[in-house]
Amino acid sequence: MAPAMRFWSSCLLYSTEIRDRDTLARLGGDELALIADHCTLKEAYFIGHKILQSTGDFQFVYADRFFKSG
Repeated sequence: MAPAMRFWSSCLLYSTEIRDRDTLARLGGDELALIADHCTLKEAYFIGHKILQSTGDFQFVYADRFFKSG
């Protein structure tokens, strides 16, 4: 999958985990960064935990086979 498509797929995957005021950015390759605007350390930890959970739960199908990302 092209890098831009992977980024947009990540945006969709994490859209329910991040807040409207947060910024998700692609740093390069498969590396993403999240700028969590105006939040406490506890809130940032919670957001990060939700993102890790979503990544671990994500499954996709390729060539009639199921794969997990996490």
